[in-house]
Amino acid sequence: MTPLGLDLGTAFCRAFTVKPNGDVVAVVGSDGAWIPSAVHVRKDGKIEAGVAAFEAATEEGAPPFTGTLRVLGRRYYSPETDWLRTGLAGELVPSPNGDAWIRFGDLEVAPEQLIAALLREVMDRAVDVLGSRPTTAAIAIPNAFDQLQRRALVAACELANVPLRTMVQSSSAFAAGMPPQPGTRRVAVLDFGAGYLDVALLLQSDKGWTVEAGEGDGLLGGMDFDRRIVGLLPPEATERAPIAELCLRAEQLRHVLTESDRAMWGGKQQAHAITRAEHDTAIAEELECLGPPCAQILADVGLGTDDVDELILVGGLARVPTVRQHVAKLFRQIPVDLGGSSDLVALGALRTARGTRPSQLSTRTIGVKVRGGLMSAIVPRGRPIPWQGGTQFGAPSGGQTRIVFEVYEGDDGEAAHNLYLGSFVVEDVQQGVAPRISFGLDKNGVLQVGSWSTGTRGGDVRFNWAGGYPVARGHDATVVDSDYARVPQSSTSAVQEREDPTSVFHRPGRADHSHVRPSTKPPPSSVEEVEPLPSDDALVGTVVGGRYQIDAVVAEGAMGRVYVATHQLLGRRFAVKVLHPELARNEELAMRFLREAQAAARIESDHVVDIVDFGRLDDGTGYFVMEYLDGLTLGQLIKDRGRIDAELTRTIGSQIAHGIAAAHAIDIVHRDLKPDNIALVSRPGSTFFPKILDFGIAKHPTSSSEGPITMAGSLVGSPYYMAPEQIIGGTICPQTDIYAMGIMLFEMLTGAPPYLADSVAHVLQQHVDATPPTVVERGGACPPHLENVIRRCLEKRVEARYATARDLIAELAAAS
Repeated sequence: MTPLGLDLGTAFCRAFTVKPNGDVVAVVGSDGAWIPSAVHVRKDGKIEAGVAAFEAATEEGAPPFTGTLRVLGRRYYSPETDWLRTGLAGELVPSPNGDAWIRFGDLEVAPEQLIAALLREVMDRAVDVLGSRPTTAAIAIPNAFDQLQRRALVAACELANVPLRTMVQSSSAFAAGMPPQPGTRRVAVLDFGAGYLDVALLLQSDKGWTVEAGEGDGLLGGMDFDRRIVGLLPPEATERAPIAELCLRAEQLRHVLTESDRAMWGGKQQAHAITRAEHDTAIAEELECLGPPCAQILADVGLGTDDVDELILVGGLARVPTVRQHVAKLFRQIPVDLGGSSDLVALGALRTARGTRPSQLSTRTIGVKVRGGLMSAIVPRGRPIPWQGGTQFGAPSGGQTRIVFEVYEGDDGEAAHNLYLGSFVVEDVQQGVAPRISFGLDKNGVLQVGSWSTGTRGGDVRFNWAGGYPVARGHDATVVDSDYARVPQSSTSAVQEREDPTSVFHRPGRADHSHVRPSTKPPPSSVEEVEPLPSDDALVGTVVGGRYQIDAVVAEGAMGRVYVATHQLLGRRFAVKVLHPELARNEELAMRFLREAQAAARIESDHVVDIVDFGRLDDGTGYFVMEYLDGLTLGQLIKDRGRIDAELTRTIGSQIAHGIAAAHAIDIVHRDLKPDNIALVSRPGSTFFPKILDFGIAKHPTSSSEGPITMAGSLVGSPYYMAPEQIIGGTICPQTDIYAMGIMLFEMLTGAPPYLADSVAHVLQQHVDATPPTVVERGGACPPHLENVIRRCLEKRVEARYATARDLIAELAAAS
């Protein structure tokens, strides 16, 4: 066995192998240095990699392409790709299945082909060292690699004929390669790569180092910091220069400012000084984004910074003074420098290739979409890799024997906010019998859907993945270009619009723990779907608060799980919302959860769900009790009817506005109004009586310590209904809810919100600067006065909207 350990980096590949005499040797490029992760596609279609890529690019007068690893496995219509595509040397284009490909002249090439060329270059250089090809390889990948990226790398290995033993997460490889540290039990490691940030807690025992918790961010590498520095360059330097050249210059400036208080741009005639203080201000947003992944690894294991014995920083950014200072504040200790740390990931991968089993954990939840579009976990984050398990689902009903499951990856409570992975179908299921489906993660951390069983019936399950490269087509760029040509974009695609050059410096919004996950929508199913919820829950069957018998789970969101319960003395049904355990560990969040329940209970309106009780479970987890509403949501009504007539729209809208007015009267702004947060119940004289739900992110406009339960750096609200001030970080006020009211009125009349796009980033951008369409333009029927009411609600400027919800109520009454 001849092993190869590879640290597949965004900028460079570090690799080690073992000679027949047992010596561990580095695998380097033709110039004797680490192999650059650069590629270039010649005009004849030949793909060059490593040092040869620089030579070929220079010969053809084009810059080499770097950053391929960041594009690998990405969906084209996603916030991540929107951010990445403006900072790369090549143009990104959509493939027929929605993956992001790269255009080189007249050729459009898959990232899998480019990575395969890079892997072949590494294997060839290993042959130079060994005299023969390695027979087994382990490849270290970023912690943040999602399922689609993992599958894409497997495909690239197949194209390159790499004898892949396993992929191993970067932090796990670091742990495998890290030497013993006497007197140290637990360390936190931040590895700043060019394209990714990897964060982990490592625990030392007599058997070596293991990973306790891992996290990563695919939009927080050195390249992202450097793009901020580009904004400091003088206008005359940025007008005509390509962004790749500017980012390279920014990297050089960063290196100078690491050692000096100022750096100079340009020659003697156009010298421009950039100070370290200006640099530190430019990267302030990136620095703030370091907090959530660091907090996440501690929260995953219920620890604090006092439990960390040493803090280790690795990578180029580890030398930047302000980065070191910021991380030191996060962990409340001075980081240490570990000699040879840049080689540990590759050396750990080599140990893995030689048979050492790495300790690695999944860093994202994998789940299925259930009722209300919520996410229900089938593989929770933090599971060991490899892993095997299963989930019992609710029994199908209504004559259905075929169940379609949509699968997503991410930690948002709403499935559509996470990364769509694909779908699978369970056939011939017996009615009234709950199926159990087996799931697993293979040695590469890739999801495996095994079989289903009801005890008397069963069968295998086939997973239909979103995207992916057709390996059978080979790696010849010209063959793929002619046989697998790109599908033209729709003429109405928002992605076709030319971007404002300033967008180079504005990243997409971020989710709670790292970055916004793509929300690429799957194609509509041709069969009627059942959306079952898992039937196992520790609280079901118990009594909460001494009087609420928990009967079943009815919903789950980002903040908590909702149950239907029966009051033991009154015999009445109630809904009980319980804070998620991982959030309950944070005492501040738990207290604020209960404070918000108290605040919502003070709202006096028939159109706001009644909160009747609250408290804590025996383990300290917060909960509150609401009236049980038996009906449907406004979102379901819109879906069922397609469009709602103007009179019913005006009636429902006016009643919702009454509820919002009552909240505003005690200084509470909802901030997340949307059709799915409006319950419609039957009341005397009204078939659709609205009740406003979920004040979970409500806010007092003037509050500080009693603000909303959100993570640092996150956007609060649902993208289709967010007001411009929510998106740009402005002041939240009652008119924020009025804007969302306008969106809902529009959607009731037309069947869809006014702003639609292929990615969340473009939806948000339209809220900020696009003129909304009229109801009539969308094919809806709407009296002119009601159309004017909606237009005023949707004004970009806060002061141009209705001043109060009462004013909106009056205008809706006049629109009858």
